[in-house]
Amino acid sequence: MDIHIAYIDELLSEQEIIISDTRKNCKEKLFVMVYMLLKSIKTKKSSATVFFREMKNLSDEKLAQILPKRDEFRNKIKQVLVEGIESGELRSNLDASIISFAILGVANWSYHWFDSGGEKTEQEVADIFMGMILQGIEA
Repeated sequence: MDIHIAYIDELLSEQEIIISDTRKNCKEKLFVMVYMLLKSIKTKKSSATVFFREMKNLSDEKLAQILPKRDEFRNKIKQVLVEGIESGELRSNLDASIISFAILGVANWSYHWFDSGGEKTEQEVADIFMGMILQGIEA
């Protein structure tokens, strides 16, 4: 439980800094969030693994503490997507909720295979992910 709380609280804190940066547009914020997730998987591999794999082993009481934080993280990604849609930066016909799940699915699953000593850095993987995502949703 301590690992879950520490991991998600740090991500939420970093995410808030990204979202509040008025110099960045929607696409830049999304990129930085995906990069942050990959970087956290690289630097906190054990914690990331516990966070993603061991959720099923938490009691209902403990899940009640973690799930709202995970939802908050996803909803903030959704908020950035909605802002991008409203500003015309992203296509107007997107389902921001589904896209937020897709972004998290792509980034979060990388804990399973991403090798920080492998052929691609977390920056390069984030570039690949965002290229794939944005070419599908860019206005």
